[in-house]
Amino acid sequence: MGSALGNNMNASKPAASNPKNTIYSINQTTSKKGNKPHFVELIDEVTSMPVNNRLKEVRHDHRMNQTEFADFLGLSIYQYNRYEKEARQPTLEIALQISEKVKRPVNDIFYLTEEAPS
Repeated sequence: MGSALGNNMNASKPAASNPKNTIYSINQTTSKKGNKPHFVELIDEVTSMPVNNRLKEVRHDHRMNQTEFADFLGLSIYQYNRYEKEARQPTLEIALQISEKVKRPVNDIFYLTEEAPS
């Protein structure tokens, strides 16, 4: 992958409506016509999997309504509601903070669709 003549950079090509993202290596060697990369090499395909959560179950375990639980987590009710309904995904930092506050491993709360319990 790549040449000893130049540096390799990884660039992610965004997926339009395709659930697969393709990662390319751009060989930064100089072509005779200028200083532009002269080929792009396909490296790998990465399948994106939706992240789901068990926030509602965790909230019920704490015997709180959404407003109380959002307050407990230090989130606005609007933000928490969007996470619980999976309309938005929390950042990694927020997911880890939630995990700490409810004293459960992060992967007990957030999981990839293919990892859901049967």
